[in-house]
Amino acid sequence: MGMVGTRYERYYNRTPRIYFDEDDVSEAIDKYSKSLIGKALTTKEIKRSSLETALRNIWG
Repeated sequence: MGMVGTRYERYYNRTPRIYFDEDDVSEAIDKYSKSLIGKALTTKEIKRSSLETALRNIWG
């Protein structure tokens, strides 16, 4: 008997996932909004070039 589902479904169903509680995410965004991790946790769109420039300025 063959495998059930599409290749994508088989891949997706065995891929590990991490779930975050919405309250925890909101708290982290508020707490770390001025830090680098806060920039990654933001609900706003992040422009890659801006992030690369910021990291280059920090680490050279």
